[in-house]
Amino acid sequence: VCTNRSALVSQTITVQDTTPPVLVGVPTNVMVAIDAVPVAPTVTATDACDAAPVVTLVQFTTQDPNPALAGHYHYTITRTWTATDACGLQSSASQVITVQDVTAPVIGAAGADATLECPAVPVFTAPTATDNSGVVTVVEVSDVTTPGLCAGGYARTKTWQAVDVCTNRSALVSQTITVQDT
Repeated sequence: VCTNRSALVSQTITVQDTTPPVLVGVPTNVMVAIDAVPVAPTVTATDACDAAPVVTLVQFTTQDPNPALAGHYHYTITRTWTATDACGLQSSASQVITVQDVTAPVIGAAGADATLECPAVPVFTAPTATDNSGVVTVVEVSDVTTPGLCAGGYARTKTWQAVDVCTNRSALVSQTITVQDT
């Protein structure tokens, strides 16, 4: 048996990861009321070469440029998730949450309707109101006097409405006081 040998031949195959991970469960953009901002969900990622890519979340808030609405009445939250695999490849996706006050204030009852004897002067009790923004004003919408059948007699009705900082308006609430000469 001869010891003749052939030339060596080799082949090199390089396997490399060039595909970034894919994020799973990134929510879509939404518009919500100020008291309904969703909690950030747990977003995961899949990757063909890494069984456990790392997912991070960065969140920032942008205030409305309108100074009258500064604070928490209108703003956006941008949540950006980034998945990184073992090779350092990354992919990112974001959700934009637009937060607005779209809820009308809740107005309470005005004072009870009453009948007074002339020459008494009506004293009205304006309602109070609450709002999810915490800032609400009760506005007198009208004050109407209707003459009665006898001299000195009349009915006076005041109507109010609650308005919040984002101009959401409540239902109207009224109180009527009748002055009569019996």
